Amino acid sequence: MLKSSLQLINLFDLVNDGILIIDGNNYNVLFNNDRAEKFVTKDGAISILEDEKIKNILRSLQPDKTHAEHISLKINNKIHHYKVNILAIKDEESYLIAFVLTDTTRLFKLHRKQQQLIAQIRKNYFDRFESLKQLADSIAHEVRNPLVSIGGYANLLMRKCEEGIDHSEAKKFLSYIVENAERLNYLTQQIEEMGDLKRVQLSAYDIVKFLQEQKTTLSAAAKQFNKDLHITIETENHYHMYIDYDRLRFAFIRIIEFIAQHAKKDTIRMHCHDSVYEFIITISFSTDILAEEDLPYIFDPFYTTRSNIETFNLCIAQRIIMLHGGIITPELKKNSIIFKIALPQDKRLT
Repeated sequence: MLKSSLQLINLFDLVNDGILIIDGNNYNVLFNNDRAEKFVTKDGAISILEDEKIKNILRSLQPDKTHAEHISLKINNKIHHYKVNILAIKDEESYLIAFVLTDTTRLFKLHRKQQQLIAQIRKNYFDRFESLKQLADSIAHEVRNPLVSIGGYANLLMRKCEEGIDHSEAKKFLSYIVENAERLNYLTQQIEEMGDLKRVQLSAYDIVKFLQEQKTTLSAAAKQFNKDLHITIETENHYHMYIDYDRLRFAFIRIIEFIAQHAKKDTIRMHCHDSVYEFIITISFSTDILAEEDLPYIFDPFYTTRSNIETFNLCIAQRIIMLHGGIITPELKKNSIIFKIALPQDKRLT
């Protein structure tokens, strides 16, 4: 019988749970396996009995019934979490209380991380929903204005035709209608460009050569607004990367056009240099129109600056750069704004 008891004790030491058996009358420790040693001090005190949840269970404990509770204990200055199953065993000769303690600390942390992840996903969902709502409101506002104008001038033209209208006055009303129709068409094109989810067609190309080839085009984009563009390329060495030639060209044109519209001085400076992993392009210009509060929203579609110039094209340009695996960031220094564009040398999209 003694041999069987020793085998049972050895078996208890093999399990992952802590097993603790105490005297139900005076709470002395009768047995604990290796996993439960941490709950018993050198003077025989039992740490889990200090927990209020355990105290409440022991007060109402009934023999041959299992009670379960989750507790937290501080061990070696770290918080650990346990699931505790408690069973009272009572017969004519003895009254024993057995504790089976399962360490759930890892599960608790995983659960907490999962809850945080779910909360973040929920927040992202509502943020996206709010952004979508704002985008829908903005589109509705942008479309409504020319539609109302077209409808108003068309109705006015119809009434004038009934009353009698001369050629010049009719032409004036029709020009207003055509102007607003063109505005609607332009807006539709912008929305189509922003909603184009096709992947960029990346192929190897020398970015230095690309920028040299775009000097004339980008300078012409700045000249539309009577601005001069000075482009400095530090290196003449080949720097091959993966780009969609036409889309990247489109993005740079839109950025230069936006900057030229906002620049205070006649000169815009574009500086290009390579690094180990990225090709860096900075475009700096002075402005007293764009303010610091504009910068967080400058890539949002339909955001209108104080100069009443929309940022839709800038939003599309940012998206193209991101599809190349790059990033564009604005920074305000005194009265100058610097756009920093970083394009990766490695291919990041397929």
